[in-house]
Amino acid sequence: FITEKYWDTVQYGTIPIVMGYSKNISDLISDSFINVFDFPNPKSLAIYLEYLSKHETEYSRYHQWRKLYSAHNYKIDSCELLSAITKALNNPITEDPTLHVLGDQSRCLSIENMKNQLLKT
Repeated sequence: FITEKYWDTVQYGTIPIVMGYSKNISDLISDSFINVFDFPNPKSLAIYLEYLSKHETEYSRYHQWRKLYSAHNYKIDSCELLSAITKALNNPITEDPTLHVLGDQSRCLSIENMKNQLLKT
């Protein structure tokens, strides 16, 4: 399975470094991550990461997918949700009376009068 660690890393514009076999990484965005199992040892991975930090073209290859897709955070903070609900309940939105005026009079208003009513705000 894929954890939030991958998605959070992608969302914030960095390159995730994952430790997964082909069945685990098949659901990841192609060319968006570095798999530790693609390297014979940790030193090789470190050398490659240093190489990426000095070669913008190679580094940007891991971000090509962003031209077609974007990553968003859809996590809902329960405290923020409760705060928004409380605020909405305590401060109900008032309706715009212009809509009711137009609705009641739209059959009787000329185009010019309707335009004036709309622009009266």
